[in-house]
Amino acid sequence: MKESFIVQFFKKWRQIGAIAPSSIFLVEDMLSEVDWDRASIIIELGAGSGTFTKQILKKMRPEAKLFVFEIDHVFLKKLNKIIDSRIVIVSESAENLSKYLDGKKADYVISGIPLSNLDKHVKSGIIYSAMESMVSGGIFLQFQYFPESLNFLKKYFDDVKLKFTFLNTPPAFYYICLKK
Repeated sequence: MKESFIVQFFKKWRQIGAIAPSSIFLVEDMLSEVDWDRASIIIELGAGSGTFTKQILKKMRPEAKLFVFEIDHVFLKKLNKIIDSRIVIVSESAENLSKYLDGKKADYVISGIPLSNLDKHVKSGIIYSAMESMVSGGIFLQFQYFPESLNFLKKYFDDVKLKFTFLNTPPAFYYICLKK
């Protein structure tokens, strides 16, 4: 049975967090923060149906690597249809992401995980794991529908900026977090 994005949202709203895939406007706004010439390892958290994933792969250098974390089985089926030697799809919590990097560090982490829906300890575990898996000067990009995570993210990152994209359903905020 083919399940839509909105059906998945109503079944698992705490995990999914969105009623529709991200718009190309949100994707392009967030991905404009990436220096594609220097990005050799990128991590995507909560890839959903692959809206960001496909655009990241279009922009990545041929030798770059993309690690995609998604725990929903319906979305994993969609992601596994993406054929590209640069992608590693992982069906495990982002709290455990460092064990898949073989000691390497990411230049960018791009997240669609619904932080506001998560248990405080799970949310902290994911952000800590992401931050620890990044190079100095790495950037963590996170979108949300409400801007309540600013102070939370400032506990982990040295510099946090907040931007807004109106052309998304619903309109979205996104954070640009620098690890020094």
